[in-house]
Amino acid sequence: MRVLPILFNGDMVRVILDGRKTCTRRVVKTKRKDACGFYVTKNADGLFAGVYEYDEDERMLEYPLMPPEFYTDDGAFDEIMYDNLQFGVETFDGIMAMLYRQLWSKAEMREVLLDISKIYDITEFI
Repeated sequence: MRVLPILFNGDMVRVILDGRKTCTRRVVKTKRKDACGFYVTKNADGLFAGVYEYDEDERMLEYPLMPPEFYTDDGAFDEIMYDNLQFGVETFDGIMAMLYRQLWSKAEMREVLLDISKIYDITEFI
């Protein structure tokens, strides 16, 4: 594959050298898949951005924040909070809670989280 340079005008060069360039149009594809079988992504600031899985055509799949039963079943909230407490998450604030909420929709992911949380610190995947 041929690598071509990116040509910048004078204004762009000054912005880059001053450290004021904050975003890019280039799409960065990650090839790293965590041990759990999904990607944990970060934004440009290094903050947690989401948990994604890719299908065989490399199309990104995103998990919903909460399972559908959370909105229809009154006891679901208590069950979710109980499961979160197993991971040391006392509230729905913070990275671990965001990670867990996004993975909640897949029952097998909950089992994977339980398994790997016994071996690894899950926050190292973030």
